[in-house]
Amino acid sequence: MAAFDFDIKSTDKFGSAYSTLPAGEYMVEIVDEELFKTSAGHKCLAFDYQIINGEYKGQRVRDYMNLWNPNPKAVEIARKRVASIAHATGQVDARDSRFFHHKPFVVKVGVEIQGGAKRNTINDYFAVNRNAEPAPAPDRFQIQTQDQPLPPAQPRAYQPQEPVVQQTSYEELPF
Repeated sequence: MAAFDFDIKSTDKFGSAYSTLPAGEYMVEIVDEELFKTSAGHKCLAFDYQIINGEYKGQRVRDYMNLWNPNPKAVEIARKRVASIAHATGQVDARDSRFFHHKPFVVKVGVEIQGGAKRNTINDYFAVNRNAEPAPAPDRFQIQTQDQPLPPAQPRAYQPQEPVVQQTSYEELPF
């Protein structure tokens, strides 16, 4: 007899987290990644996407990035895929893959048959709101002088409920 030291009820059944999804678009986030060597001995990056809403919420699909491959076409495709993820997550200044984790985006999933078995492919990546481009980061170090006009006010999604306090210039201060 073997005693189990884990909760069986809260553990996914074998194969359930990576079952083949029907073709379609799914809102996902990257929840894990793995760097591994392929059977040919090349380093490869795999992202695990978890669906975050809908009928398949919680199910995962894996995506492979051949960023370190002797075939330049494979590397070019992988770089374009990473760039698409960066744009979809709004992380275009990412320095490493951790910047993409837990940022929602949409993947277009396809189904292919390989060796008689169905498997998912990732065919495209989109921002959750496809019409919105990520806003450029403000220049935190730009100094505003009196000679420069103020930039036009940008619309804000949130409007304060309290009255805005009028600011006083330094010349008006009593000290």
